[in-house]
Amino acid sequence: MIIKKITDIKDCQRIWQLFSPKDTLWDLWELVESIYNPKIHSPLFLVGVRGGKETGLLPLWFDKSQKVYYSFGGSICEFRDFWFGPQDFPFYFEKIPTPILINDIDAVSVEQILKVNPDYRKYFFEIDNKYILNFKEINYSLEGFYKRFTPKHRKNLKYDIKKLDSLKYVIKWEKFNHFDLMIQFNKNRFGVESNFEDINNIDELKKLLQFFSDKKWLHTLSVNIDNKVQAIEYAAFYNHTYYVINGGFNHKYKNFGKLVLIEHIKNAMELKADIVDFMVGDSGWKELWNLDKLPCYSLNKD
Repeated sequence: MIIKKITDIKDCQRIWQLFSPKDTLWDLWELVESIYNPKIHSPLFLVGVRGGKETGLLPLWFDKSQKVYYSFGGSICEFRDFWFGPQDFPFYFEKIPTPILINDIDAVSVEQILKVNPDYRKYFFEIDNKYILNFKEINYSLEGFYKRFTPKHRKNLKYDIKKLDSLKYVIKWEKFNHFDLMIQFNKNRFGVESNFEDINNIDELKKLLQFFSDKKWLHTLSVNIDNKVQAIEYAAFYNHTYYVINGGFNHKYKNFGKLVLIEHIKNAMELKADIVDFMVGDSGWKELWNLDKLPCYSLNKD
């Protein structure tokens, strides 16, 4: 096998479309192209060729600001898979540029590679989990979800949400709106640790949400009190999966986070989703919500 390098964006599109399974949002060329910025990103696609036939792909880009190679789509795309056979991993690894960091790789894909190539385990490390809610396992009902909690926890959760009725809040489902306010809520909560201290992260998320809006996949939830927005959360619906993307709320209102999450679960059920994808990573609340965990690995080569 030989590994050829592709850097022309049009050629990258062709080869991506050839190998992408298009199962998840992050498999879609239109999505990754929407956040691609030639001023910041230099594409580098590694294509496996055997017997004159293209047999696999590892899509990358070089982040000029961070001077690191990532998967094409950067950190905003997650739960990645390798679009080549596990037996071919050494050929790609030999050609992988450095430094490189590929985050949030599906553990199943990694374990398949390591089963065939155990000597490469030192380059992978399990770093995080993706959190999902499978509606089949809760009989497609909110009560089925509540039953995942202990009786005491279930009672307290319902009480906390019911208590918010005194605020006379109004739930709205809107088009793409309130983005700057959402960013400010996030910064107010996390301070200098907020992902949105980096202007590039703000720009990428805005482009991503605009893409979802243009495709009519975006679901913007706002919670209003006295005609003033106090919470915003964005989700996208694609291929029977409801992705809870990002959001923020005024933390002076205790338990708003619980309300927002329950409203998203209800909306996903109305859309006939099979799975709610709460994305990779946890600031603490996801473990408490008894969600299913799918482990992720990262690949690091200096």
